[in-house]
Amino acid sequence: MSNVTAPALVIWGLDDPFLPHRFADELGNATRARAVFKLRSSHWPMIERPADVARELEAHWAHV
Repeated sequence: MSNVTAPALVIWGLDDPFLPHRFADELGNATRARAVFKLRSSHWPMIERPADVARELEAHWAHV
């Protein structure tokens, strides 16, 4: 993933039962993400915390 050149944003659920949130940091480092956001949610933060996800996406898009 080191060849990814597009601005990346990682949004992760802290309570994800399938993928521990430490993977969010690894993905963020691998893609040189602008930010890694960990929300209090499970595997589906976009469903469980839509307002928080929308806020982070809008902030990200404002910088790209």
